[in-house]
Amino acid sequence: MEDERETPVSGAGRRGARSSSGARHFRRGLVEQRLGAGALALGTVSSTGACTEDDLDPPVVVAAEFVDAQTLVVQFSEPIASIADVNPAAHFRLGTAMVIDYAGDLSVYYDLAHHFSDGLPGTAPLRPDPGFRHAFTNVARIERGESSDELRLTLTAPVERYVCDALVEAEGLDIPAAIHLHYSQGSFPRITDESGNPLPDMGAWWVSSFLSETHPGFLPLLDPRISIPCPDDAV
Repeated sequence: MEDERETPVSGAGRRGARSSSGARHFRRGLVEQRLGAGALALGTVSSTGACTEDDLDPPVVVAAEFVDAQTLVVQFSEPIASIADVNPAAHFRLGTAMVIDYAGDLSVYYDLAHHFSDGLPGTAPLRPDPGFRHAFTNVARIERGESSDELRLTLTAPVERYVCDALVEAEGLDIPAAIHLHYSQGSFPRITDESGNPLPDMGAWWVSSFLSETHPGFLPLLDPRISIPCPDDAV
C-alpha cells in the first residue's frame, strides 16, 4: 500500500526545490491557501496528485447504534478513507457513565463489563450475584458499513442486560446515565476522511483507562458526547 502520510513543505523549501533545469514536481506536502484578508489555511496534496485544500473539515460522528448486542454501527458526517491496518482497540472503546451526585458534582465512568452490581444511589442491587466480568470490553474488529460513511465495530463481549436494566432504572430516577462511544486519534494509522482530515478525539482518555474512573463535574472529559441506546438483544 502506498504511503500517503503528509510531509510539511515550507515556502523556503519550495523555492529551493526549483533548479535551472526546471521545476520539481511535489506529490506530497502542505499547500498554503490565502483566505480573505491574508489569512492562511493548510490543505493537502495526496500521493495521487489530487489537491484537497478545499476540504479542511474533519469528519465527525453523527450517530451510533447497536445492530446486535456485540456490533455497533457508527455513522460519520462524510465518507471515511481506508481503514486497512487500523487497530480498533487502540482507537475505540465504549463505556457507561453515570452522574452519581444529583447536583452534578461527581460522575463515574465504567467499562461495559460493569453491572452496577452495588445498585444505583438509593436502590438495591439489580443482580443476585454481585460479581461481574472482570475484563475490558474492547473493540475487536472494525469493518466497512453498508455505505462509505459507516463503520461497524465488533466488541470482544456482548452488552449484558444487567447494564441496560441499570440504565433504564437510572432514567426512572432522573439520574443521567448512558453508554458512550470514545475515540482516540492515538498512533497511525487512524480514522480519516477521504481528504486525510483525522477524526477528532472523543473522550480519548477512556480508551486506555481501567475498569472505572471517577471525575468531578457533569460527565466531564466527554465532549462531544455520543450516547448510544442499549441493544434490544442484550444478553
